[in-house]
Amino acid sequence: MDNNDKSLKSKLMKKYIENGLALMSETEILELILSFSEKKDICSTAENLLDCYRSISNISKIDPKTLLKDKMLSRQGAVLIKLIAVMSRVYNMDKDNISKTDSVETAMNFLKNCYIGISGEKISIIALEKDFTIKDYCFV
Repeated sequence: MDNNDKSLKSKLMKKYIENGLALMSETEILELILSFSEKKDICSTAENLLDCYRSISNISKIDPKTLLKDKMLSRQGAVLIKLIAVMSRVYNMDKDNISKTDSVETAMNFLKNCYIGISGEKISIIALEKDFTIKDYCFV
């Protein structure tokens, strides 16, 4: 990472620590993420990714192999972006702590959280007790 990128990383980290994501543009957020994985030209890499995929959300849905094949990111960067999406899904599932599906809305929220960060097709199987308590679930 050259001095310009180190300076950018310091500036973005300071902005994030002081204000959170609320005052950061999508480009700045992506640049901060990339500063932990890319060794050079963070600004251009972020711009190219956003030009190509239009949003961080869309980038996180791309298979890392595609990003590597297109030489958009380093291996570390492709994995990091995918990990952030997966961590978001796990966090949202734990945060809501849904253990009983007493309505269609509750079931929809449970399933919605299961699919955050998923880029391929998945089938969810949910085992329910007679009282609609979630006994187990899995993805196929």
